[in-house]
Amino acid sequence: MRLLLALGGLLGLSASGLAQASLPAIEISPFAGYFIGGTFDNPSVFSQKFSDGLTYGARIGWNVTPRIEPEFEWSRTQTELTPAANLVPLTLDYYLGGASYNFGDPTTRPYVSMDVGVGQFAFFGDPHNLFTASLGVGIKHFLTPNFGVRLDARGYASATDDALKSVCTTFAPGGSGGPVEPTSCVRSWLFNAGVTGGLVIAF
Repeated sequence: MRLLLALGGLLGLSASGLAQASLPAIEISPFAGYFIGGTFDNPSVFSQKFSDGLTYGARIGWNVTPRIEPEFEWSRTQTELTPAANLVPLTLDYYLGGASYNFGDPTTRPYVSMDVGVGQFAFFGDPHNLFTASLGVGIKHFLTPNFGVRLDARGYASATDDALKSVCTTFAPGGSGGPVEPTSCVRSWLFNAGVTGGLVIAF
């Protein structure tokens, strides 16, 4: 009886290992969701905001191990800088590469991810390619070994370039009679976020 129980335990461990080892190697995840805009500031003159709205794109991952998954992301958002009196159209594309760490089992996999790459901010068609870093959390649930659904939430931080941080002028504290001093038109980092859902196709 003890021998049978031991053999049963070993078979169970082997089956679990095989289930993890047999994860499909490639995952493609088209998605769409809600873009949460941050601010685009000149603290001394105005404060504008990236409008909230629709975002969409795709992620492609490779399961190097059952836990580690390098992944590439592309997303696009058509947004504007507000207030409404001074709308500035903006196309925002993120091109990011990084990795996810998966938890759970092959069927239901919560994960955390970290990515770096380029955020392309195109004002009136004039693109600014900004270094961008991203942190995300999410969960995948597979209905079959090759098909599932995915929820994801992540934030993006983009370092502004010299053109966006062009020098403005403002009067020193004390009123318009004071000396004119240079100020930065925008902050050093632009922050945005997104909450998305979509499919996972694995093969």
